Amino acid sequence: DKDRGTLRLCFASGEEVDLVSLQGESLWEDLERRDLRINAMAIDSDGSLADPFDGREDLRSGQLREIRAENFREDPLRVLRGVRFAAQLDFVLEPDSISSARSAVAGLATAPVAAAHFNRIAQWGLLANLTTVPLMGLVVMPAAVVAACLAPFGLEAPALWVLGRGLAWVLTVAHEIAGWDGALRHVVAPGALVLPLMALGGLFAMLWRGRVAMLGAGPVLAALALWSTAERPAILIAESGGLVGLTGESGRALSRARGSGFVARVWLENDGDGADQAGAALRWPEVDGGLASAPMPGGGTLWHVAGQRGRASFPGCRSSDLAVFNTPGLHPGACLAFTPETLRQSGALAVTFSEGAPQVRTVADQSGRRLWTP
Repeated sequence: DKDRGTLRLCFASGEEVDLVSLQGESLWEDLERRDLRINAMAIDSDGSLADPFDGREDLRSGQLREIRAENFREDPLRVLRGVRFAAQLDFVLEPDSISSARSAVAGLATAPVAAAHFNRIAQWGLLANLTTVPLMGLVVMPAAVVAACLAPFGLEAPALWVLGRGLAWVLTVAHEIAGWDGALRHVVAPGALVLPLMALGGLFAMLWRGRVAMLGAGPVLAALALWSTAERPAILIAESGGLVGLTGESGRALSRARGSGFVARVWLENDGDGADQAGAALRWPEVDGGLASAPMPGGGTLWHVAGQRGRASFPGCRSSDLAVFNTPGLHPGACLAFTPETLRQSGALAVTFSEGAPQVRTVADQSGRRLWTP
């Protein structure tokens, strides 16, 4: 690994030796970045042992202790290493380490689902959990139980006060960490196979033991590869015809700065775009009153004709163009056009381009027709 400065030597006898350059400015700082104390020891060329975190004592006592909770946040897969050591060496995970491991495992298991549905990743979520989960278990939940037991006698006020102070701390931590730079990272919506593949790989890894369980990494890696290459439609058209979105180098451009706000928010979130509707509307190259136009990736011009004012100034379109109207009526020109009448039948539209030709996909194509649709 050139980026991390690591090298693996493989000998004919089958033995392997990893050579790793210092990751910090000193040996102590490098060892501090390790996951468990038993892994944070070093021997110099004279045979002297460097053991700043009492890893040797943990080996003697048969326990596994973390060095810093942040180390699990930086690499949640370290949790699996800790569990493997506990099983192979018959060691016991220290309670604090178990808490960190639980938070890391929970974050690792739920992060893909949350990212797929909300199109964002809370990058400091593990740190927030480690700061608040112990308080929830030691203070908030017991106070809630005590308050429920004392409520019939009218004596719940002290327990509710304790409960309130605990929840206030949880909210304070949430607001503080949410305000940090880079606290949220937006991600594009995954394809339909991504989450099932991740679930399949995770179940396989949990149900099998030994080296066979590592095969569960295959579906997970395939899902991540599919997610990383997910593509969004070049053009999106709202069911009302009141909003059009076109992808560009700086993100999706929206034809209007106001109106159809919910649709605009969903489009941008699924694109993994943190901009709001007004900001995305500034990306549209040309808007004149109710008439918005932009060049399409496959050639030709994309027109959004809004209201009677837009119709009055619409110059007509060519066969290579695409036009969207939000008011009923005939349209001049030979282009592919969508009006309220056609959109009422099809629903919202997504347009992609194959060899320069537009490929239109309707809501019915995506989710099937429902009993109440015409």
